[in-house]
Amino acid sequence: MDSLSDDARTTCRASSTLDRNKKLYGAHNLLSTDLSTCWNSAQGSPQQVQLLFNRVVDISTLRIMFQGGFVGQDVQVHVKKAGGSVQWEEVDADVDPEDSNDLQEFPCKLQQVEAIALNFQRSTDFYGRVVIYRLEVRGTETA
Repeated sequence: MDSLSDDARTTCRASSTLDRNKKLYGAHNLLSTDLSTCWNSAQGSPQQVQLLFNRVVDISTLRIMFQGGFVGQDVQVHVKKAGGSVQWEEVDADVDPEDSNDLQEFPCKLQQVEAIALNFQRSTDFYGRVVIYRLEVRGTETA
């Protein structure tokens, strides 16, 4: 089981960035192993992050480190499956983060995936902001 998000082919997007300051708070910080960087959303719900693998993968686990007090909740997981489908489809994945600074792990068995999106319907923050220091997707690349 490898870290699919650490691969150079993996890219990411986010629905918003605090003060539009992509250098300091941009989505690329989701994939960084440097815990002094983070993605910080603008205020308002919902918020979304997408990981584009640019290859076909099987996902086994999602690992997320939020900033306590700025945790995304009511998470909906969507994927783009291999085979040319341009539509996102919602999948049944139990991703229910706690309001904590800890690295949280969520088993998530998804096969033949080209991209994954996490939709945070609300936040523990009154203004709807979400802060993520690390988003790691673990699994294997399919042949």
